[in-house]
Amino acid sequence: MLGLIGVAQFVVGRLMTDSTHATQYLWWIPALWTLAGVWGLLAVSAVLGPWSKGMRGAMLRPVLLVGCVGATLWVVFGEWHMQRAVTHRLFGSPQAPRADTLRLMHWNLSATYRAGVADELVAAESPDIVAVVNARYDKHRRALVRSLGESMAPGDKQIRLDGRVRSFSEPGHLFSSGMAIIASRQRILRAGVVNLEHLEGTDPEWRSSWDPGFVVWLEIDPGERFASLGRPIVVWVVDFPSDPTLWRMRVAESARDAVSAWNDRAVVCDEEGRWVFEPEPGPVPAPDVVMGDFNAPRGSASVERITPGMTDAFSAVGVGRARSWHPRGLGQVSNSWAGWLARRVVWTLEPLADWHIDLTRVGGAWRASKYRLIPVEGMPHAAQVVELTPDR
Repeated sequence: MLGLIGVAQFVVGRLMTDSTHATQYLWWIPALWTLAGVWGLLAVSAVLGPWSKGMRGAMLRPVLLVGCVGATLWVVFGEWHMQRAVTHRLFGSPQAPRADTLRLMHWNLSATYRAGVADELVAAESPDIVAVVNARYDKHRRALVRSLGESMAPGDKQIRLDGRVRSFSEPGHLFSSGMAIIASRQRILRAGVVNLEHLEGTDPEWRSSWDPGFVVWLEIDPGERFASLGRPIVVWVVDFPSDPTLWRMRVAESARDAVSAWNDRAVVCDEEGRWVFEPEPGPVPAPDVVMGDFNAPRGSASVERITPGMTDAFSAVGVGRARSWHPRGLGQVSNSWAGWLARRVVWTLEPLADWHIDLTRVGGAWRASKYRLIPVEGMPHAAQVVELTPDR
């Protein structure tokens, strides 16, 4: 019976995801935790079955077996997309990037002190657009900003990029606001920041109590490579609250309402590298790409609510377990005995946990051609790198 309850949790979680507050927590239980539990219970039932006096176990065991097999197949082929690994091996890997491939990178540093490794990773990946979020205001952030400015758009004149940081860079290729740093090889034409509202009920022990999240939007010059678009490339970078007690659908609806209601003045970069306000207000432009830390797993109803009609890049072309977050930050959990127990359980089972909460959503004018997650030792979040091509 316990095994069937585990299968039911698996099914209900995936059908409902976070469309209700209660099923949100069923949805968050990692698939491998459930599979390990139900297969283990099935094995125990098979071993102890001959000593059972009742017939109920013998009748329910085949049902549990079907549930275990079905759930396993769904995870392997429906969530990990392992069939792509087979086709890549049989028919070769995807083709080399086309000339009109746009490479984007997003990395949530999670306010750690290891921002110094970010510039090395960015240099190795050589993205066209990179968003680094939650970098502390310290010497590592200053070095990162200087490195991004000089590598993405080197210039002959020294300009101010972020606070007191100066760099020999072309103006208009790096935009920073609060905890977000975005750099682009193509000039950033306009930018704006939508700060989300603080939600009542936020646990004061989580950062979400003072940082309710944001949406940074940018219009980027398509240049000659993407001139066929006939308009700027619009990128949103999001960072949503991490408090696990918040209902993610409520967070998504709050973000959607904030974006819809935003009618403010965007900023543009002058020739001195200063970001100045436009004279007239305007709405947030519709996105081509939305990337960031949604703090909700891939496939969540809340993610669809804030990015309706868009396609998840990993679901389109990714393969594997896709672990973008590791619970190394659970020191934030309450210091009560329940919090201590939660930390111990999660840390013990962490190797079997697949929480893919750093996502890239792609709009209709583009399609994903490659998606990778790059784990970095000692960092809770993996960097995500996605390659896009115009959908012709």
